[in-house]
Amino acid sequence: MICDFLIIGGDGDLAFRKLYPSLYHLEQAGCLPPCLKIVGISRSEGDQNSFRQKVREKFDSYHSETADEKVWQVFNERLHYAQVDATSESG
Repeated sequence: MICDFLIIGGDGDLAFRKLYPSLYHLEQAGCLPPCLKIVGISRSEGDQNSFRQKVREKFDSYHSETADEKVWQVFNERLHYAQVDATSESG
């Protein structure tokens, strides 16, 4: 089964402080299904690589723990970014 976890406001403070770290910890505990994709959705321009880098930078700056690099690598592969503007006709 394919699973996508969409985070509206994916580049917001709540997502960076709470949601992504919580999902990382679920990854660390082995609780996420192998097929899960985590998609941050925002109106801001950006690409997948810069989004992934920002998630890591915010994780490191907001949390005193050091991420396990092997776990982070798997978690990082789950992260995707989509720019969507619901206020415009083109999306």
